[in-house]
Amino acid sequence: MARKTVVRKNRYFDSVFLMLVARRMAAQPGISDASALLATEANRKVLAGMGYGEAGRDAAFAAAGPNDLVIALEGEAAAVEAI
Repeated sequence: MARKTVVRKNRYFDSVFLMLVARRMAAQPGISDASALLATEANRKVLAGMGYGEAGRDAAFAAAGPNDLVIALEGEAAAVEAI
């Protein structure tokens, strides 16, 4: 299984829209987990608790702020990279 987080600076989206995006990503073949969240402190803690944004290894995740979009994916490597 591969895990990946992607941070897009200054990409604010409504939480309902992000839930729909995450659901659509999770439905793709080879994806076992998908999240699309704004990088609030609470959301970063939730993702870290799920094993995303490895401490000391993911500087973009650690530096992300509440107006930044975080996409977190887990699944087969090819499927994760395709998304």
